[in-house]
Amino acid sequence: MKFSWILAGLIFTTNTWAALTKCDQVPHVMHINGITTPILDARKSKDMLQQVIQENLGHPVPTDLAYNQTHGFFADIAQTFYQLSQQNPDTAPEKIAEALLYGNAPEGMDARVAEAAIRYYQAKAEQAALAQLTLDEESEILRDIRRATAEADKVLLVPHSQGNLFANRMYTLLTESGDLRPQDLRIHGFASPADRVLGNGSYLTSRHDVVISSLDILRKVLPHNIEIPRTKADLLGHGFKEVYLNPSLNGREAATTGLLAAMAAMNTTTHPLYANDPLLSRAPLVLDYYGLENPGNCPVPLGAAWGRISVCPSST
Repeated sequence: MKFSWILAGLIFTTNTWAALTKCDQVPHVMHINGITTPILDARKSKDMLQQVIQENLGHPVPTDLAYNQTHGFFADIAQTFYQLSQQNPDTAPEKIAEALLYGNAPEGMDARVAEAAIRYYQAKAEQAALAQLTLDEESEILRDIRRATAEADKVLLVPHSQGNLFANRMYTLLTESGDLRPQDLRIHGFASPADRVLGNGSYLTSRHDVVISSLDILRKVLPHNIEIPRTKADLLGHGFKEVYLNPSLNGREAATTGLLAAMAAMNTTTHPLYANDPLLSRAPLVLDYYGLENPGNCPVPLGAAWGRISVCPSST
């Protein structure tokens, strides 16, 4: 029996290493919206995200919203600048912003982003207020995530725009508090103004995203990794629904691929006994060795986190 399980494991592991199977644990998805997003629009984005995932997995996936409140374009951008300064403090952006105060915006920068930068650096005395505002919103977003995912084994954060900065912060808070293990929490972001994705996460940013490319002039952000055509639906090329999940644009397919890859990556926990063997590390030999039942008709429970074996539906 062990030999047949090993053989099946070798074949199945080779063919479906990065793919989701019916045995995989699908994480609870939490969307964190970006700047200037009214709550009704944020809910529509969450619904579209849920639809995209369901269309590809063939069944509903628990998806909720951790709402990032909007206070208007300039206030949201000012808060974003504050978050960026906390993420990676340095003096270069300060010098660039000071230059903005005495001249025109750099070529290629959106005028509204430039004006917001000027307003922010002119009002440094208000940083304490921005700090408190950010802490309050972090608490609300953290509360939403904890409430929605209280029974979840795995959580996938799907932030957009400023939501990526909150997602990085949530990753730190949730893993350091012990709410979730690092391997059970992942980020797949869109239109990220950050310079990193914590937890070895992933992201998608369009070359034609004017908001992110404008921020990149002021400070380092993650480089664009896709070119989504411009659309009349969103001339800034920044909208979550209008650009990145738009069914008529190539961003939707890339978004789907990235989301499913992130889910698959959360199901690669290896048993330490075989951690150094790329072929046997996820083979079903581990189940047989410990006398565990092979759930359902799945030849290999790729999604089973060792010690918390997921129950696969039986074939009919």
